[in-house]
Amino acid sequence: MAADPIHDYLNARQVLEEATRQVQQAVDLISNASIMLFRNWRNVVTPSAGGFPMDLVNAPSVESWPTAQQLGELLKGWHKAKREADNAWRQVPAESRYGLQPPPD
Repeated sequence: MAADPIHDYLNARQVLEEATRQVQQAVDLISNASIMLFRNWRNVVTPSAGGFPMDLVNAPSVESWPTAQQLGELLKGWHKAKREADNAWRQVPAESRYGLQPPPD
């Protein structure tokens, strides 16, 4: 059975969209964290470290933020998904692209 370039592209695009969502979620966490730290670092906690005052129990926690390694893995996954979506797009014949969008940047 011959490969279906449209199906392959749509699958690759779906993987890219999920990778984009994951990176954006991490970027949003980091952005919000930097804002919290800049505005009032005194109210940011690390629960596992213990010893924080009880009035900070519901304070923003740094433990939900991605590590540099986690962010690196997400970015590496996004670049791989983007490359694969771009390659899959190039395999779709021009006359078959009607109604399709190229991979987002």
